[in-house]
Amino acid sequence: MSTTAMQELTQATPDQIAFESRSSFLVSFSRLEPARKQAIIAVYAYCRVVDDAVDEAKTASEGRARLQAWREELDRAFAGAALTPLGRALGVAASSYGVEKRWLDLVAEGVAMDLEPKSYPDFAALEQYTYKVASAVGRACLPIFGAPQAHRFAEELGHALQLTNILRDIVPDARLGRVYLPADLRATHLVDLTMLRGEGRDADYAPRGPVARLVAVVVERAKAHFAAADAAMLPECAAALRPARIMGAVYRDLLARVQARGGDLRAARPRVPNWKKLWIVWRTMAR
Repeated sequence: MSTTAMQELTQATPDQIAFESRSSFLVSFSRLEPARKQAIIAVYAYCRVVDDAVDEAKTASEGRARLQAWREELDRAFAGAALTPLGRALGVAASSYGVEKRWLDLVAEGVAMDLEPKSYPDFAALEQYTYKVASAVGRACLPIFGAPQAHRFAEELGHALQLTNILRDIVPDARLGRVYLPADLRATHLVDLTMLRGEGRDADYAPRGPVARLVAVVVERAKAHFAAADAAMLPECAAALRPARIMGAVYRDLLARVQARGGDLRAARPRVPNWKKLWIVWRTMAR
């Protein structure tokens, strides 16, 4: 690995990386026993750094180099020769819980798709992307939770979470040239890039306008994946998967806020307040 690539590898600990992200996911890890919590945070931190490697790069070539540096560190982590605190933590997660490298490789493949944004023709194409950047994360985490057999649950929940993220961030993504909403739906509802960037006419964002109709279709798709995750929940895995269920509940609340915003993409970015996240944790644990 080149000296430049090595410099891209942060020496921050997984805890530091996770704390700086201020992600909604972190609240769901709070009730895990310490060793499992550290393993989950290592996986989360890896997903964070590879995503940042792409998002913070000034050019596609720079992004590819930064991403490749982390993929090489992942190889070393699973070979017991990591150079960073994060790599060493991933090695522990693999040896202690059987985290499989193939899922983390798939995550890196997914974020690499953002280096050269393209249009997704339909949901089938879009969900190849959401599988890599979200469902694969869930598959990586299952052995840490102690529910390695809950494959379908992890995959469906991953699709639901990522579709919710896509809906929340339509405008900032579009301004970066990233348009995830399927092209066939955009054509059907006469939604163009100008509208997705928040630069359309007032009528475009009206309650029954073109953007609202498009958003409603994707909201229903996300709800269907949430429902499929519920249906795939194995009774013997319910307790082990409490953190994932908390995560799902937080994102269901976020999806409801996205739905309430409707087509008004110029409104404030939907978010779940901290008090509601804590209430969701309490409710899920009580059940």
